[in-house]
Order: sequence, then C-alpha cells, then structure tokens
Amino acid sequence: EADEGVDATSLPRWDLSKFGFSSPFSGDIDDHLDETRKLAEGFKAKYEGKLGDLSLLSAIEEYEQISIRSALVSSYLHLSYDTALDDDSLKKRKGALSQKQSEIYGNNLEWFSLDVAELDDVVLD
Repeated sequence: EADEGVDATSLPRWDLSKFGFSSPFSGDIDDHLDETRKLAEGFKAKYEGKLGDLSLLSAIEEYEQISIRSALVSSYLHLSYDTALDDDSLKKRKGALSQKQSEIYGNNLEWFSLDVAELDDVVLD
C-alpha cells in the first residue's frame, strides 16, 4: 500500500494565541523587540562595569525579565514556523527577527555573564 502522505490532522498544533501576537508578520512582534532592545540598552547602561557596586540580585532579575521577553518571540516564531515549513516568507521573517534578537543580545547583554564570572566570591555570597 502506497504512503498517502501525512494527514494534516496528525501534525502538531499549538495555541499560539497565548503569546499575544496575531501573526508572525505582526508589527506587534517588532514593537515587542524594540521595547526589549530599549530595556537591554538600559540594563547595559545601568550595570555594565558596576556589578560589584550595585545589587547583583536586581541585575539578575532584570536580565531574567529581558531574557523572558526575547524567549517569548523566539518560541512563538519557532512554533509558527514548525507548522509551516514550506512558507518561505515566514522563514525569511523568522531569520530577520532572529538576527535582530542576536544583535540585542550581542550589543547589550553578552557582557553580563562575562562580568558575573569575573566577580569575587565575596560579592557572590
């Protein structure tokens, strides 16, 4: 018996409405990333080179919130794309937004783990 292909009802389905975006092409995603970039820039300005003087716990909590915002977009885009692998425009959109997220991290957040690793044990206690 020949394989008739995959039944569309057997493909994974996710309730993507929980992410708060109407579509992978929604301007809301761009707005969300723009706000994430602003938060990341503010984080860098506030904490870079000052972790020994300021509250490390506050820095970690702010970093976590920025990371969650970024992960929200990543998860939404991955799940959207996983249900439409043949959609070239979605593939391009996902790539462009992933690049934007990488720039936000590289320009504003990457330093954080390096600085934490260099802190004295006294500060970390």
